[in-house]
Amino acid sequence: MPTRRLTMSITGSIIVDIDEEEIIIGGGDPPLADTVWDVTGNPEENVTLSNGNLTASSVDDAEYGYAVGTRGHDTGKHYFEILAAGTATPDDEEVTLCLVDDSYDIADGQNSAHIWRVTSYGFIYHQGDSPVDLGFSVAAGQSFGLWYNADTGKIWVGNAADELSGDPEAGTGESLAITAGTNLRPAVELYASAPPTAVSATLNCEDASGTFAAWNDA
Repeated sequence: MPTRRLTMSITGSIIVDIDEEEIIIGGGDPPLADTVWDVTGNPEENVTLSNGNLTASSVDDAEYGYAVGTRGHDTGKHYFEILAAGTATPDDEEVTLCLVDDSYDIADGQNSAHIWRVTSYGFIYHQGDSPVDLGFSVAAGQSFGLWYNADTGKIWVGNAADELSGDPEAGTGESLAITAGTNLRPAVELYASAPPTAVSATLNCEDASGTFAAWNDA
């Protein structure tokens, strides 16, 4: 952009009113909003949000319900966690960590080519492909951790017991590999077959892991 010079001659005083909340130092775009769950379009309407939309819960004896994170990444290395509650009996209550790309439609649920699922009993797979055994499960009260290197397309999954196959820092032994540069967002699938037993998933995008930035960081 060419540089232009404006010369002004002012006699007397001038008053300028400034709203400090609207100042963006250095210009550019405002900060991105933090990641929260969104249930817009969930076909079963059986997922409720709380805790500032960071916790998604389901208690209905209905089909699987879904919530999708509001922010994704297609470059860099990023990390988030999901605290699962109500997964002690996977056949009856289950929290399934998912990843979805930009083409995912929440109305399709798990019947989509744009979703990757990590079940609470220890498998990761792309819909239609054979499941990969992670070698561990997630019990009630534990957390999933997910590392995503968008530059290589590699994904690692671990749990609160520090069970993790592979080494995200070294870039080896990944749980799954997809096309590099895919814009992925967190998602969750909730199923409760025995009301009033509740299942829930609480999203944590504030913590980093080694060289993997917190999901909320740019």
